[in-house]
Amino acid sequence: MSNPPVPFIVRKLRGNPGKRAMRQPPEPAILPKCPEPPEWLHEYAKAEWWRVAPQLHVLGLLSLVDIACLSAYCASYAIWREASEQL
Repeated sequence: MSNPPVPFIVRKLRGNPGKRAMRQPPEPAILPKCPEPPEWLHEYAKAEWWRVAPQLHVLGLLSLVDIACLSAYCASYAIWREASEQL
């Protein structure tokens, strides 16, 4: 059995002891500005989007592929908040 591949960041932190060429892993495109929330989100979800998305964008953690996941989180947050209010 061969050893499993070591993630790029771990090899970089170890100093690349094998001295093999290290290729950068693919990176998703970082958006130039914080994206608008999708139109279909509830008002509570949009408020949560504007609370979280700008901070993620500043940290460089919000890319094009993260928009759907963030939308799902915000939609779930809106459902939770509505349920809490009804209880």
